[in-house]
Amino acid sequence: MNCTLLTWPEPIVRVQSLSDSGITVIPEQYIKPPSDRPATTTSPNPLDSPATEVHDIPIIDLSNLLSPDSTLRHGTMSLVSRACREWGFFQAVNHGVSHDLMSRMREVWREFFHLLPVEEKQRYANTPGTYEGYGSRLGVEKGIKLDWSDYFFLNYLPESVRDQNKWPTRPLPCRELVAEYGNELATFCGKLMKVFSANLGLEEEYLQKAFGGEEVGACLRVNYYPKCPQPDLTLGLSPHSDPGGMTLLLPDEHVSGLQVRRGEKWVTVKPVPNAFVVNIGDQLQVISNATYKSVEHRVIVNSSRERVSIAFFYNPKGNIPIEPAKELVKEDKPTLYPAMTFNEYRMFIRRMGPCGKSQVDSLQQQVKDTEAEVEKLKKELADAKAAANIAEAEVKKIKEEEREKLRQADAKGYEVGIKRAALEYTQVAQKMVNDELEARLPDLYKLSYAAGAEAMAGVVVIQPESGFLKQLPEPVVPDLELPYTEEECAPLPPKDDDEEMAEAENQGDKVGDGVAEGGSSDKAAEAEGQKQEQNLLSKR
Repeated sequence: MNCTLLTWPEPIVRVQSLSDSGITVIPEQYIKPPSDRPATTTSPNPLDSPATEVHDIPIIDLSNLLSPDSTLRHGTMSLVSRACREWGFFQAVNHGVSHDLMSRMREVWREFFHLLPVEEKQRYANTPGTYEGYGSRLGVEKGIKLDWSDYFFLNYLPESVRDQNKWPTRPLPCRELVAEYGNELATFCGKLMKVFSANLGLEEEYLQKAFGGEEVGACLRVNYYPKCPQPDLTLGLSPHSDPGGMTLLLPDEHVSGLQVRRGEKWVTVKPVPNAFVVNIGDQLQVISNATYKSVEHRVIVNSSRERVSIAFFYNPKGNIPIEPAKELVKEDKPTLYPAMTFNEYRMFIRRMGPCGKSQVDSLQQQVKDTEAEVEKLKKELADAKAAANIAEAEVKKIKEEEREKLRQADAKGYEVGIKRAALEYTQVAQKMVNDELEARLPDLYKLSYAAGAEAMAGVVVIQPESGFLKQLPEPVVPDLELPYTEEECAPLPPKDDDEEMAEAENQGDKVGDGVAEGGSSDKAAEAEGQKQEQNLLSKR
């Protein structure tokens, strides 16, 4: 990954040249603020008292990781797990890397800084673009405080990123030693990654795959800390946590300088012969969701002896997003870090230089800020849903009122329709009756005439159930009026013998009278029949 700046913001001064010049006062840009100076602790703490002071980081013998005895193997894994969780650091002995290779690697780089002339070393001068080569500052911000050290930085993995032009040709075995040493340490890191995965409860290959598998990254930095006339005012390397995955440090076996933060105290690491100092980097803290800790550390310098150490950084592939393993995210331990590639992450230290744990802590703050924003959005969404529910209820009420109006309108319309249909049916039925009566009118006239004549002759008595009324059609519509009332159609009372004799004599007299009046009885009967017919018609 390239930095945007192609040159350093200020002229580079080699710290070794300052030390060799015999100065007694260090330049202002190397003097740290009082709170960051080596003799200063950040705050009083009971744990810092001599009775409870811890003098060194854990030392773990790794030989039992290959033991056939599961008890020994698991016991060693347990020690590693505890160190990663509580310290973030431990010294590893019996790790499997050649002690002779370790010694020769230290010596060849000591020779590089001591024996090569400045002009030859300057051929490998680095730039902010890759940091690869010979350098004397970390961070490209102008005016930042500098550390009392020089270094040589090399990319090692993947092989495609190696720039052989930056690998020193002298001392002669340097290139070969770097290649062999890098191969041994990459193998050792791969073994530790399996142990770390298993201790986290993950599949053995989980962390290696998360780092990119065969495309994992690795780089190497040789640190040279010259003698300093005022070691109490400056630092060889400012407090920081390593931005990568894991660091294997080959310390100077003669001079201590590495300090690890333990609470509010800095613990000076005392190098164990042929040991590597192993420390967890920010990327493993992220993947483990802070189960493993990347811990702040720094380097102090002294006025009597120089110091050389070699750090091997085992890192994720630059373009792979690194985030907490899903298996390690629980309801009571949510995701603490957002996903971010290593290329994006290490831009911070390349821009600002070592700045404690501010970068990884800033990731947690990002998550907190994001969570706060999410909660805010959730509240706004809840309010919006509540408003929507109220609006929905109001709409539902309005719709129901409209439906009720429609139901009432439909019912009214149905009732009106039924009434209209009933009226039309009644009218049709009435018309049918009228048409039937009109069609049968001539017959009615005849029946009426005959009935009237018979009545006049006293021969027929009209009965509702036997007269011509039975020949009329049954009314098909209720409340139609009948041609006669019930009183008019009621049966006549029976006559006794005396009444019949008197009536017969009366009729005889009338007939006789008629004959006497010139034979007009037929005409009188005819007139009487016409009168009866008119009465019938008027009653219709």
